[in-house]
Amino acid sequence: ESMEVPVLEEGADEFLASVDQLVQDEDSEPQKQQQEQENFSIDNNDSDDDDDTNDGPGFEMADASPLAKEYSPPPASLKSKASKRKKKVEPIMKKRKKGVELSPKRRSKKKVTYATPDGYNKGYPVGNREYEAVPVTDYKDDDDDEAQQLEGVRRSKRARFPPLQYWKNERLMFEANNESGILGEAMGDMPVVSGVLSALPTPYKQRKVVEKKKKKKQYSSPNSDDDDESSAHRRAELSPFDSRKLRKKYDIKDGETAQVWDDISGDIVEEKFVAYAESMHGTQLPLSSSRTKAEGNIVGKAGQAFNIPADEEDVYVGYISGNLELPPRGIKDAEGVGGCNQIFTVCRCQPKSLEIALGHPDNPIFSPKTAQRFLLSAGDIFRVPPGNHYRIQNHSKVESSMMTWTIIKPRRNQSEEK
Repeated sequence: ESMEVPVLEEGADEFLASVDQLVQDEDSEPQKQQQEQENFSIDNNDSDDDDDTNDGPGFEMADASPLAKEYSPPPASLKSKASKRKKKVEPIMKKRKKGVELSPKRRSKKKVTYATPDGYNKGYPVGNREYEAVPVTDYKDDDDDEAQQLEGVRRSKRARFPPLQYWKNERLMFEANNESGILGEAMGDMPVVSGVLSALPTPYKQRKVVEKKKKKKQYSSPNSDDDDESSAHRRAELSPFDSRKLRKKYDIKDGETAQVWDDISGDIVEEKFVAYAESMHGTQLPLSSSRTKAEGNIVGKAGQAFNIPADEEDVYVGYISGNLELPPRGIKDAEGVGGCNQIFTVCRCQPKSLEIALGHPDNPIFSPKTAQRFLLSAGDIFRVPPGNHYRIQNHSKVESSMMTWTIIKPRRNQSEEK
């Protein structure tokens, strides 16, 4: 069982003979041991000393037989294992005699697919397989006769080539024979092998692995003076949308005006329809009230987008709309709205950092002690009815807040009466 199978390069016949001899020896070994034990027992019976005591020789010979102690029957599986090895060796030896080269089996845990024929990822095929015509003369030995005579060995001059890989569509190429004389008459029109159509490797293209980079959130320090600029820089990191396909499909306008129906004049007019953020230049708000040292002197900027007046017959009310931006720790001081309605929409801010304070109606002016305060986030909306005061403060230290506002003007008759 411990005998190792040698490399089957030379001495194959001797190895097979040794395996046969091993099987025969294993079959005959029990019979030899049994025969020796029987002969030994017969010699003991012929002895004149029949003393069976512990001190007599008869007891020692019957009980302490060396064969009884040393011999143990061989396992029954020994013969089957040797025969199995012989069955595995015989087909290998037949291939060796035929000159077939045996390639070692490659064990790989990787899954073999169409793109990984050898167990390794080569990418994906980018073209059809090409073939190369190899003439049959390339497979013949170029050794001259004198070298063969010096070696004392006669070698065949026939062309030898490896087995064709039929799954790659490799095949032999034939042509008409050029023999003359008796050999030409005997061969007639029989074609002869002119070469081998050998398959070249399939062209592959390696797949590019794109690693997604995680964007780190960058926040400016609370004591930094460029908080407003850093917030704008983070928003500018997003690249503009590629609108080329939409522009081919639709007529996309880049201006701010459009043709609209004017219900007052009863005609189609061209008016301002869109207000882009880059065209709304914000104006810095005034510092209209005294502040504490903790509140600071930071104010916001307000930009106007539309200013639509009321019609002459006072059917349609006028309104003004725009945006308001408060930098970190910025404040819009308290003010009254008079007879107008104001509506604000919070577009951007740190969650729960934007404070809106509404003055109590019992006080004719805004009082910080009695004001009603709310904390808002992005997407929230609030309104200030006519005759009220309000104040806005951005408590965030790292993010600016952006709001849109609309002021609805009162009717002329109401304003004249007041």
